[in-house]
Amino acid sequence: MPEIFCSTCDRSAPRPVLVCLECPETLTYYCDERCRDKDLQSHKLVCHNPIRTAIYRAGDLLLAIFYTFREAAFEDLEKDGDVLHVSLAESSHQALLHRFPNHLVRLRSDKEKLLALASCTASIACTYELSKHLLKDTTTTIEESLFRDLSSPTSTIRHQPDSTADETDYMHSTLSVEARDGEAYAVLPPSTCTPVAKAGICASCARMGIMHFAVKGSLRAGIG
Repeated sequence: MPEIFCSTCDRSAPRPVLVCLECPETLTYYCDERCRDKDLQSHKLVCHNPIRTAIYRAGDLLLAIFYTFREAAFEDLEKDGDVLHVSLAESSHQALLHRFPNHLVRLRSDKEKLLALASCTASIACTYELSKHLLKDTTTTIEESLFRDLSSPTSTIRHQPDSTADETDYMHSTLSVEARDGEAYAVLPPSTCTPVAKAGICASCARMGIMHFAVKGSLRAGIG
């Protein structure tokens, strides 16, 4: 487990540590009551923001819903060295849906990256209407935009039902959100279809904190 530092004095925090359980983004750690009380007033400016809290909680809900959907409608896959092969063809017993291959992964984080593979536009498409509903009371505008991830050193090959190989470098959808308090956020998609060489899983998933929201100009997890 990584070392934890106090949010007030920056010293290594002993265990057990004090935490702020109201933070919408991440836990805030304190080494003792003195540091917690010293940081109380400034921390409230970030922590007790009802609009930001609602937006982050909406992001958490959208992420959970997307993972549940993908696990129920998963494709066949096979790992071959640095390439993750995702087969869109039906299996021999003509099943339309496949059980997620839990035996291939031991960590929850790896499972989530596999669930998010090749969802560059599907994540936004299948949650767009729900996103609008969840954000209608906290935002003024919601706009969809496209981006391309140029940072991955590897590629993904998708096998189509007609046995052809698809090596297209697809664009990826994201939602830009302007909150009623003037802050700007981005809904990041859970995949850019580019596998990590040593793990065979989505590179951007490992960096992006998928479908979570971020203040514009300071994304919670970078795209590049």
